[in-house]
Amino acid sequence: MTTISKTDLLFIRACKSAKGMQRVKSVYRRFYLKGNSDPMPHVASILTGIVDAHCPMSNTDLVQALNPAQREFYGLDAEPFHVTVAHAMLSRIANTPVDKFPNYR
Repeated sequence: MTTISKTDLLFIRACKSAKGMQRVKSVYRRFYLKGNSDPMPHVASILTGIVDAHCPMSNTDLVQALNPAQREFYGLDAEPFHVTVAHAMLSRIANTPVDKFPNYR
């Protein structure tokens, strides 16, 4: 059985909450943010790592999740691509059963 870091568990809990992206940004600020830089590229990277390790996506699912039409679904028409990636990964984590995440309580 693979292990998962406590920080990743906090990100997973944040993704599964009602206000997922707001909580994810809060967790990120608590552990990573230094200054006023944009957290979204790093948040997208962290969430992608969690998805790769614990709830992998098929190529088809990944292409569908990152389809430009999805930007409208997430309300991100004018946002950079990494914001769409972060929202797609958050959605994937939020919709994955908790038994896929080791040590999730």
